[in-house]
Amino acid sequence: MSLDQTLERFTLRIAVDSDKEDIRRWRNQPHVRASMIHQDEISPETHAEWWDRARSDPTRRLFILEQGHIPVAVLTFFDITPDGAAWWGFYLTDRIAPGEDELAIWMNVEAIALRYAFEHLHLERLLCDTKAGNHSVLMLHERLGFETVSPENHPKAQAHDLVIKEMTARSFSSVKARVMSPEVLEMALPDDPHPFRLPRLALIGAANWDEIAADLSRSIAAHCPLRLKAIVPPFGQGMLDLLTPGSDLAVNPPDYLVFCDRAEDFLPPLAPATETQIDGMESRFAAYLDNIRHLRGTMSGHFFVHDLHLVRPQMQSLHDMTARQGALSAAIDRMNRNLAETCAALADCTLLPVSRVIEQIGHDAADPGKYWLMGRFPYGPRFTHAYHHLLTGALMALHGLTARALVLDLDNTLWGGVIGDDGTFGIQLGSDYPGNQFTTFQHFVKSLSGRGLVLTLCSKNTEDIALAAFRDHPDMILREDDLLAHRINWSPKSANIAEIAAEIDLGPGSLMFIDDNPMEREEVRQNLPGVIVPEMPADVAEWPRFLASHPALCALQLLDQDRDRAAKYRIRQQILQVEQSAPDKQSFLRKLGMKIEIATMRDSTRARAMQLFAKTNQFNTTTIRYSEQELDTVMAENGDILTVRIEDRFGSNEVIAVLVVTYGATAPDTARIENFVMSCRVLGRGVETAVLADICRRAKAHGCATLLGPIIETERNQPCRDVYERHDFIAQPDGVFARALDNPIAFPDWFAYISDV
Repeated sequence: MSLDQTLERFTLRIAVDSDKEDIRRWRNQPHVRASMIHQDEISPETHAEWWDRARSDPTRRLFILEQGHIPVAVLTFFDITPDGAAWWGFYLTDRIAPGEDELAIWMNVEAIALRYAFEHLHLERLLCDTKAGNHSVLMLHERLGFETVSPENHPKAQAHDLVIKEMTARSFSSVKARVMSPEVLEMALPDDPHPFRLPRLALIGAANWDEIAADLSRSIAAHCPLRLKAIVPPFGQGMLDLLTPGSDLAVNPPDYLVFCDRAEDFLPPLAPATETQIDGMESRFAAYLDNIRHLRGTMSGHFFVHDLHLVRPQMQSLHDMTARQGALSAAIDRMNRNLAETCAALADCTLLPVSRVIEQIGHDAADPGKYWLMGRFPYGPRFTHAYHHLLTGALMALHGLTARALVLDLDNTLWGGVIGDDGTFGIQLGSDYPGNQFTTFQHFVKSLSGRGLVLTLCSKNTEDIALAAFRDHPDMILREDDLLAHRINWSPKSANIAEIAAEIDLGPGSLMFIDDNPMEREEVRQNLPGVIVPEMPADVAEWPRFLASHPALCALQLLDQDRDRAAKYRIRQQILQVEQSAPDKQSFLRKLGMKIEIATMRDSTRARAMQLFAKTNQFNTTTIRYSEQELDTVMAENGDILTVRIEDRFGSNEVIAVLVVTYGATAPDTARIENFVMSCRVLGRGVETAVLADICRRAKAHGCATLLGPIIETERNQPCRDVYERHDFIAQPDGVFARALDNPIAFPDWFAYISDV
């Protein structure tokens, strides 16, 4: 039988209950068991337990490969992880007649498995383990492009004499044409039984961005829980593919699009900056901007657009090189202004300051030099690390994964020396070296406080001795008033940081711990996962520069609410003091003098609403992260985007909640709270009651009889369920809570009520 003849008759299908006993029989074949780690015969009871787990396990896929209608192989993927890694294996059935070309079947199984893994599951890595003595299968893996990996991180391999093989998505793309026939490439594959897809980020540029994309996913994963797949269209074709109906990028748009053309990409190579050349550059750039505007109107996903900065040497006069009014410099300035205006005007579009990366590493390091000639690489090798930090920070900020509070050590961190030994006036601080490096760092920390980061202390010290330095040392930049909370004692720092997180009502993932001691850093990493713990440089003088480019301190934009965050936490502490002194809850709430505004989202509140969707994890009913486009669609289709603002006698006046409400979308007489996001620091003041009372009123005004509130439960959003249950919403089997509108919710009388309806 020829390979082509075999291929025409192959189909892949999901294993079903009627296959259960057949799979056990095939798995129990002596030659199959001999190739497995566990070689005992599988009993019906053991198999039944495994089958029930496998069929419902979203990290496992089980398939039957058929030749015609005859099953010839069992194919499985398992331990699929969110970062796009999985293991796989296969074995042949007992339906293959002796003398048939098993090698052809093996090759087809492997080729089909690779296609499914990388094109349907969108994996980054596919791994398999094979007994060291199974030479035929090992040779097959190698023939198709698998590479052997070190067994060091795989104890199972060492214990059972296994060879670990791996193929990456990048390797697959390079071997695909070689190992797959047209029949395999055209073969219809089943839909995924547990849809799983890593978000995709596409780098769209005129240069070769493959090398920069190669480790981007891993770099992002090293700093935050985001998992995505970085892709690069064929060289120079990205923009064309986006604009071509029916192309892969047009049909399956990426979740993130990074437009990364450089200033050089709009100029002829090394051409003198004549008036004609500059006019041509600006004309090409104008067309580029038009394309971005067009795509923004037709595609979903978030756009990042690089700003422009010359790196490669250009033939210019000394005047042009030194004067901002030089023709080429002036043209690039105009282009960047147009970029900034365009990105500001477009929804879900962020200008990415790549020029900062170039300035950070230096022009000579950014210049690709020979690498441009060798492979059209856009920048030099040192660019990649700094660029990964920039893009990672932008993504973290977009998803609310950046730090909101700093937890600072004291000795050899905020000052030099050990205050318990050296005394208040013996520590290193001041205008002279080495004390000035600590003074500089305190200035830097103070600047972070000015942009909204809350400052706290965690130190192994005697409390009164440590705090005396903040009061008495003349060169201390930070003072007690700058610090919202502290734990100064001899307890493990992980336990102290957990207490600080609870006190200021932030999750561990919102805290960055800065300590000079690597052992303390590791203790926190091990015992309080989620806390951001940067590996600080040995030289304190490098700390401001290091932290200034750290992804976890990135901000897309700073709102007034961010700058005033520390003040708002202090107000919260004042409110807690009032609560403790009040005779009862109602008396406490009336003392606050609260006013509440529930209003349709306006331009002035849009940025804050987007921020709440991105950053709020605890009171977030469905954890859906809306784009600006999606919010505009809701409002255009007879829905409401409502913001909630409160103020009280302590002066707080900010948007603390946002809701997405649709009317008649699922049924004509039904309203639905698609998402309800609220700052947890106002829970318990009746805000949630006031909001739900208002929503019920709005829903009745739209002719609705029922209000639905879906909840997608997470580890942190239990308060959402509690709120719905307290307000007589009844849990439905599908995770939706329902409430009849014939019995209105009483509006709390301790609020002065302002509404736009």
